Amino acid sequence: GYKLLPNFISNRLQGLFANENAIQRTVFFSDGMKLFRRSPVFGLGMGAFENGICSVQSFFYETKYAHNHYIQALVETGVAGLLLFLAVLGLSAAAVWKSRRKEDSSPLTAALGAALVFMAGHASVEVVFSSCYYLPIALGVLGLICLCCGQEFPLLPQKEETRSWFVVGLCGLVAVYAVLLGMNMHAANTVKKHATLGTLVSAANLDLFEKNNYMLSYVVAAQNLDRDENRDVYLKANEYAGRLAQEDSNTIPPYLAQFYFSTGQPEEAIAMLKKHVSFLSASSEAWQTVFDVLMFNFNDYPQCEEATKEIYEMFQTWNQEHMGTLTLTELNQTFIGLMVGE
Repeated sequence: GYKLLPNFISNRLQGLFANENAIQRTVFFSDGMKLFRRSPVFGLGMGAFENGICSVQSFFYETKYAHNHYIQALVETGVAGLLLFLAVLGLSAAAVWKSRRKEDSSPLTAALGAALVFMAGHASVEVVFSSCYYLPIALGVLGLICLCCGQEFPLLPQKEETRSWFVVGLCGLVAVYAVLLGMNMHAANTVKKHATLGTLVSAANLDLFEKNNYMLSYVVAAQNLDRDENRDVYLKANEYAGRLAQEDSNTIPPYLAQFYFSTGQPEEAIAMLKKHVSFLSASSEAWQTVFDVLMFNFNDYPQCEEATKEIYEMFQTWNQEHMGTLTLTELNQTFIGLMVGE
């Protein structure tokens, strides 16, 4: 009902300490710090928050980001990455502060300082620095600070020779990234034109960014082939599966479990199912998927009975120790009842 205030803004302000949108952020922050403690120095890698958040939740919720870029940086890049990010903000702030005290300072100095304060504050409650729409604007502000205020706080060394080598080093890093990006695009284009097992191997060798996707595609495709007639393919798929099993992922394990079951390796399959629920322990869907896979393979592998009992015990323990409540399908419950004798 406010004439000069958009409804979505008034709703956010009125419900700041009441609605789930605001309160939920404190849960994001707390769970993010749990992930950070797993690898505090260098972090867990890019995308680690989304990958691991379900493993530390007390109840299930969906989010890709911590809604706090400082915590996001801690989780993914550790203290080392956070310090670098803070250094960017801190050096920019120092440049603006020193520039504003000069008589011939740029007329944009005050505006750039205000923008920097906004960026630093907003990063503590939103996903802004992880947004492809926001990031170019933020980098533009930092670039303007360099242009308008950078002479007060130069980042490059004063000696000409040192400056030259510094620039050469930066150009080298850009060149390496350009080469890697070119390899990524070439691999994607090759697989798109000719999606064969051979091109998947070539793409996995070529692309450092998406190699796990190509290896997993190879594994999934190979599990349906006759092992005796395609011995080399089976060996390559088994090699890829072993490498993928070492990855910390909440999506890969179910595919590997099915591969291992289809190739007569039940112990490895069961290990992957346990890994899956450990990474997605707060997700009912993950537990349901695991019990579905066990039920599907029960007739072929007697090990599934003991595995069902162990995983069901894990399921019950989680429900007892956490705020949320995991649920199973009727088919899951029937199968588990047969296995545990209930």
